[in-house]
Amino acid sequence: KYVKADTELRAYVLGSAIYFEKDTAAIPSPLTLIPKDGLGGAGIRAGVSRTQSIADLPQYFLNGFNITIDGNAATDIDDYYVQYDAIKDKWTETHGSSIADEGLVVSSMPTSVAYADGVFSFSTPEWVSQRRVGDEHSSPIPSFVEKKITDLFIYQNRLGMAAGTSLVTSRVGIFTDFWRDTTLVVLDTDPVDVNIQSRQPVNIETVQTINNQLVLFTDVGQWVSNHGG
Repeated sequence: KYVKADTELRAYVLGSAIYFEKDTAAIPSPLTLIPKDGLGGAGIRAGVSRTQSIADLPQYFLNGFNITIDGNAATDIDDYYVQYDAIKDKWTETHGSSIADEGLVVSSMPTSVAYADGVFSFSTPEWVSQRRVGDEHSSPIPSFVEKKITDLFIYQNRLGMAAGTSLVTSRVGIFTDFWRDTTLVVLDTDPVDVNIQSRQPVNIETVQTINNQLVLFTDVGQWVSNHGG
């Protein structure tokens, strides 16, 4: 650890990396790092809150440190987020810190009802309330949020919910999880979130499985949804 005399800016050596920490009150403006080396910039990289490639990150760093990986500097749509995990000794995918509080209100989600020995019991499932990875672009909040859920169904080992024009199914085999597990690739087990496209207002009233297809009964007609996964 190296400390500047006035302690407004501190630097920590972590293996081949250097981590800078500033006193926000004394230095309110963001830090600007300009790395220089004798290899034309090939021997050193610098990043404050984001960097172009995960390959720019050091092998070892400060536990819990988050940084944004820019896929394309011209847009935020393909950004993803990583955090250094000192226990695993690696960078792991995480969520964008600015939207960490956006999620499901568990108290408004469906309740589980069980029947055994002539007795009904009620419980609250352990719903996954917040995204673990990505942001509102790469892992959007399920579209049934802020809508009235009109039907629940099971389809291809997924829990499905119908709400308004929305038809949403959970991750395969995990009925309480409606979030993506990674934003780096599209998985067959990812949640499915679709909306009926219609020129007039449509509300799904009930959903039935017929010949391995989902038949949506609405207040104005019927639709068929056929998912391969």
